[in-house]
Amino acid sequence: MKNAWATLTLATCLCAFAVVFSEWLFFATKPSFLSVTSSGGKLVVMLAAAFPVLVAGLAVLLPLWLLAQLGPRVDRVVRAIACVFPSVLLGGLSVLMADNFTTTVFQRGMFSLVRGVGLVYFAAGLVVAALTYRALYRYANANPPRGSLRAQGVAIVALVLVSAGSLLLVSRPPTLAAQEVESVGRTPNILLLGFDGVNANNMSAYGYARDTTPNLERWLNRGLVCENNFSNAAHTGSSIASMLTGTLPTRNKLIHPPDILSDEFAYRHLPGILRELGYYTMDSSVRHFADPYDLNIRAGFDEANGRSLPNTRAARSMTRLLGQPSVYLLEQTIDRVSQRTARVFQGAQHVSPMDEVREADSKGVNDPTRLANLIQFLRDAPDQGRTPFFVHAHFMRTHGPRFASPNPVYSVGVEQSADWMRDYYDDAIRENDAVFARIMDELENTNLADNTVVILHSDHGMNYQTRDRLPLVFFFPGGEHRGRIGVNTQNLDIAPTILDYLGSTVPDWMSGQSLLRDEPDPRRPIFAVRRTRHTRFEGERRLVDDTKVSAPFYSLGGVRMTVCHRTYLLTLDQRRLVAAEIRRHTAPCELSQVPTPVEAGGLIVDHLRDMGYDVSSLRPPFRIENH
Repeated sequence: MKNAWATLTLATCLCAFAVVFSEWLFFATKPSFLSVTSSGGKLVVMLAAAFPVLVAGLAVLLPLWLLAQLGPRVDRVVRAIACVFPSVLLGGLSVLMADNFTTTVFQRGMFSLVRGVGLVYFAAGLVVAALTYRALYRYANANPPRGSLRAQGVAIVALVLVSAGSLLLVSRPPTLAAQEVESVGRTPNILLLGFDGVNANNMSAYGYARDTTPNLERWLNRGLVCENNFSNAAHTGSSIASMLTGTLPTRNKLIHPPDILSDEFAYRHLPGILRELGYYTMDSSVRHFADPYDLNIRAGFDEANGRSLPNTRAARSMTRLLGQPSVYLLEQTIDRVSQRTARVFQGAQHVSPMDEVREADSKGVNDPTRLANLIQFLRDAPDQGRTPFFVHAHFMRTHGPRFASPNPVYSVGVEQSADWMRDYYDDAIRENDAVFARIMDELENTNLADNTVVILHSDHGMNYQTRDRLPLVFFFPGGEHRGRIGVNTQNLDIAPTILDYLGSTVPDWMSGQSLLRDEPDPRRPIFAVRRTRHTRFEGERRLVDDTKVSAPFYSLGGVRMTVCHRTYLLTLDQRRLVAAEIRRHTAPCELSQVPTPVEAGGLIVDHLRDMGYDVSSLRPPFRIENH
C-alpha cells in the first residue's frame, strides 16, 4: 500500500504546513512583529518556520511506516493510527482559524467570551477532526488513481525542499553576549525594582511636600541618589528593553508594540551577560508590555512571569538555523495554542492585557501577587541554588489612568471622577513605598541584604511623559558609593553601572555610562522616544496602526532631547519642536551651556541620522514653541 502511505505523508505535510501558514497569515495581516518586514521577508519567515513542523510530522510517520512493514494486518492497524495526526492538526487548525477570524473581524475570540463558548470552538474542532479522519482513512484504503503515487511523492519533496531552501535566506543572529563576557571580581545578587509611571516630583524623598515615600526616606542615606534622572522612552516595553540592553530605542528600533528586539539586540543585554556569569535570572512583570520573552530578549532570563524558554545548545542551534523571526513565530503560536487549551480544559481565567496595565486591582497577576511571588523567591533562592540572582520586578499600581489604594490617605472622601487624579496617584505612590519597604525588610530577614544590590527606578513619567524627573537610587551592600549625583542621568546608565560594580568591562555597544566613576558631562544630551499617534486596538491591545505608518520612522512619533534643565521634543509628523524647562531640576546650567531650540532641532536630526534613519523629510526650519 505505497499509495496509502504517500497519501498519509502528503496529508500530514499539508496539514502541518497549513497550521504554520494560518498563524503566519494572522500575524502578517495585522500589526505585529512582521509589520516592518518586506513581503519577501515575510514569506521567508513563514517557509522557514514550517520546516521544523514538516520534519516533526515526517518523524511521527516514520516509525509507523516501519511497523507497517511487518505485514498486511499490522499495516492496516498502523495506517488507522497514522490518520490521527493530520486529522488532529486540521481540527486544531480549524479552531485557530475560527478564533483568528472572530478576533480580527469582530474583536471577539475565545479569550473575550465566556468559557462555554470556548467549548463550542473546541467541539467544532473535534467535528472537523472526525470528518477529516473519516475521509482520509477511506481515501488511504481505496484504490488510488494511476500515477498518484508519483504526483504525491513530487508534492512532498517539493514542499520540503522549498521550506528547507528558505533557510538559506534567513538572517543569522550575530555574536551572543556570552562571547563578550569577562570574569568579574564579585557576584552579588541584583534586584532591579521598577515602579511604573512614577514622577520624582511626587515623591517626598525627592522634595515633594506630601509624605508619599516615608520608607524610602529611611533608606535614602544608604543609597546613591540620582537627583535628575530621565527615561529613554515614553512607553514601558521600549523603556525596559532600552534599560536592559543598554541601547537607545532609536538604535534597537523597539518603540512600541508590536515592535520587538531583533538581530544583535535580541542577544546583547545585561541579563544575558549575568546569566553567563552564573546568575539565575528571573523577571516578574506584565505580559505583552514588559515581558522579556514577548520583547524577544533571547537567552537572558531563566524564567519570566511563570514561563521558561529553553536556552540549550539545541535551542540556540534551532535559532541559528531558522532565524529569529521564524523561531519567534513558532513560540508565539505555541503560546497562543497553550493559552487557548488552558482556557477550554482548565477553565483558566483570561484577563485582558490592557486591564492588567490599567487596573491596579486587576484580576490577573496584580501587584500583591507579584510581591508575594518575589518574597517567596527571596526566601527559597538560597536553598534552591538560585544565587547569585538577577531579578527584574516591575510593579504596575502607579501606571494609571485610574489608581487604587487599599490604604488611602490623600484620596479619602474624594471620588475618582477623572483620569490621572493627583490624590489617587499620590496614594498609589505610597503603596509602592510600602512594597519597597516590604522587600527591603525581607532582604534583611533572609540575610541577603549584605550581598544584594537593589536599584529602584521608574520606566516613564505619569501619563507616559519623558519630560519629568524620575527616581533612580542604587543601594549597594554596606552603603558603598552612597551619595548624590546632581547632573542628569538616564535609565540607560543602569546596566553599565551594574557591570562596573561587578568589575566587568562595559561593552562598547552599551550607550550609557557607569555612574560609579566620573560624573557624566552635565551637557550630555539624553534622548527619549515616543510612539506615533497612529495607533489602534487589536482585540485588547493598543498597537501601532501599520496601515498609517511607513518608512523611515514607522512607529516612531517623536524624539525628545534633554540637556541640563532644558528639554526639547521634536514631533516627526508635525515638524514641531517644543522647548521647555524641567520642573524642579536641582542642578540647572548656565544658559550658555544649553542649546537654543534651533540648535536642539539640528542635534535631534543628527542623532536620527546617526541611528540610521533617513532624515531627508526633516529639513529645518521647524515650528518652534516655548513652554
